[in-house]
Amino acid sequence: MTSNKPLWITFAIIFLALLSINTTLRTFPMTEPFLLAEDEGSMNYRASQILDGKIPLVDLDDHKTPIPLFLAASGFALMGDSVLTSRILMVLVHTIGAFLIVLLGRRMFSLSAGILGAVVYTIATAHPSYDVNYLRHEPFLVVFGLGAVLLYLTAMQRVQSRKIFLIFLSGVFIALSYLSKQPGGIMLPILALHRLLTDSLSWRNLWSWLRFTSVITLGFVAGFAILLFPYGAVGGADELLLGSAGVARSYVDSLSQRMFFHIELIFSGALFFPIIFAVPYLLSLKKRNNIGILLVIWLGIAELSMLVTPTMSAEHVMRILPPLALMGGATLGQVLGFTAKFWPGGRTRLLLIISLMVLLTSLPYLREELDQRVELIHDPKVPQREQVAMYIRERTSPEDPILALRFFSVHYLADRPPPTKFFTFGDINLQRMMTDDIADIANELENVKYVIASLDESIEGTAHRFPHIAPITNYILENYELEAIIGQAVILRHQ
Repeated sequence: MTSNKPLWITFAIIFLALLSINTTLRTFPMTEPFLLAEDEGSMNYRASQILDGKIPLVDLDDHKTPIPLFLAASGFALMGDSVLTSRILMVLVHTIGAFLIVLLGRRMFSLSAGILGAVVYTIATAHPSYDVNYLRHEPFLVVFGLGAVLLYLTAMQRVQSRKIFLIFLSGVFIALSYLSKQPGGIMLPILALHRLLTDSLSWRNLWSWLRFTSVITLGFVAGFAILLFPYGAVGGADELLLGSAGVARSYVDSLSQRMFFHIELIFSGALFFPIIFAVPYLLSLKKRNNIGILLVIWLGIAELSMLVTPTMSAEHVMRILPPLALMGGATLGQVLGFTAKFWPGGRTRLLLIISLMVLLTSLPYLREELDQRVELIHDPKVPQREQVAMYIRERTSPEDPILALRFFSVHYLADRPPPTKFFTFGDINLQRMMTDDIADIANELENVKYVIASLDESIEGTAHRFPHIAPITNYILENYELEAIIGQAVILRHQ
């Protein structure tokens, strides 16, 4: 695609167009605070607590990494602490991700391929099945990973002095991706393996590869230190190191469960378009195509990271979207080039037409999923978190702690603290609770007026599945009584 405009103007127009598309496709999620997801609620609560001077992993326990929380807190400080702010932030994050796809596509193939790849990426990430229209760790992981790959490819085309700095900076971005969520670290072996496979085998190239690996690893360490030193200053270095490394789980999703997510996302349309456009590119690959090798390694290791992760959910599949979108952009770019032969001088118009065709073709899939979300609003089985939060607010003061064994987004909606820093009680967190955490919560329960449980599982059921938290469940069974049921939420009051 050729243009007489300065390049920065072209990029500015592309960014604004992507921002417009992302905002349009996410209009409904930005206006449905009543369907606040549990993970979103916990992230919003942590981010709001940062504004009150609390530190993730130190004052607020979690097994995930803190970079998205600090960025969300910055958004709250600028635009106000609200659900809408967190969703505007996600529109910006997805727009930046799509724009990085444009830049990568331009460097790999052409500007047209980059734009078309960004359209494929935007449609996929906007699909409600991924649940990444709401505040999540995964989109931040992807954006920093895309930045790392862009810096890496740029470095490969620079003179030695600038190359070293860009490789180092790529390592910093990988660290930021890792500090957004642990699987972001996969970009380090992806780039190291690509560099190894694309150099001819010789002792000289092996030495060059070792230098490359050393520099990018050093960048990763430096990036990690961005948070490690401030955490160390407040005595939280251990929490950051242990929290970012994650905690081993004693249960693992089966391979069939993992494949179910892929199949479900394909049939819902969320993965259908990225895959259908990427397949022709994969089939046309030649042996020594360096970019093709990078995309295949990227796709393969990203997929492998999901297969070895103990548990899996739909948003994890977002890790494979960047290489699929870039492959899809390359395919559509070839279609554009072929079609342009029959329409001399109309390449820009053709680019717009193909982009619109891809968007319009995907809308029925998006609309179907959105209609299902609207139906949820009126489903009496869905917990009405706002109603639960209002119930708690009316009967407690801002200083009164509550214990939310389920529906922990109520902490954010009701603006009520947990009894200790440990406040998300999903299965993963219950599995990893330490003896000290359990004792701390049990000791504080006498000061907790309300416990929120679920109709889906009784306190007895939780006690049976997680016998190690018996000090908590036994105290609740002996000292709390049923006060109200709202939707699926069970509200217990201290006797």
